[in-house]
Amino acid sequence: EMVRRATDISELFRARKKFSQFRVGCTRTVGTFMIAELMKGFEDAMGWIPAVEIANTHAIAERLAKFELDIALIEGPVTDPELVTEPWLEDEMVVVAPKDHPLTGRPVSYDELNNVRWVLREEGSSSRNFFDTQLRQKLSSIHVNAELNSFDAIIRSVLVGLGLTYISRRVLTDPFYGRYLTAVELPDRFRRQLTFCRHADKYLSPDVHAWMNHCRAYAMRHGVIE
Repeated sequence: EMVRRATDISELFRARKKFSQFRVGCTRTVGTFMIAELMKGFEDAMGWIPAVEIANTHAIAERLAKFELDIALIEGPVTDPELVTEPWLEDEMVVVAPKDHPLTGRPVSYDELNNVRWVLREEGSSSRNFFDTQLRQKLSSIHVNAELNSFDAIIRSVLVGLGLTYISRRVLTDPFYGRYLTAVELPDRFRRQLTFCRHADKYLSPDVHAWMNHCRAYAMRHGVIE
């Protein structure tokens, strides 16, 4: 860590600094639906992109605790007291179904969801935890038909009729999936806060600050999608 600080300080005095490399972690919702656009915007502005690692919240937290990542964009809570978080972007979770499903195109009660099959993230993931602590509390019974750790696999499972899923509304902005999927209209909306996360003792280089500012600007443009 001290070597990295010294390296960054020396870089500030180089007249022709081309780029530096830092390490960004992100959880799977960010990695699937947002990181590509974030990287492209940063490359357009800076001429290079950071190294990116995508994993679940637990794995990202472990990497941050070991100083193996500089900064992370995460969707779930962390319990390590050495890690600090800062609000980044508000996200909304929705029940998603094929557009021709009987529960689409009209208001749906929670009782009607008691009879559906679900395709969900694996237990322990942030998306699954949010389902269990928010939506599941409003249902008297659930039938989990499949548990998968890939959003692409989950979405394709929904498309072929294996069940409904609970996922970020941002999936509906995808040029392909948005043509075939829609959100089920429920009595309530389920919002969550995505955050920056880092080690409390981690030195943040000027380039990391530039990345964070870029992410903040993205959040201003892409808040909760209506």
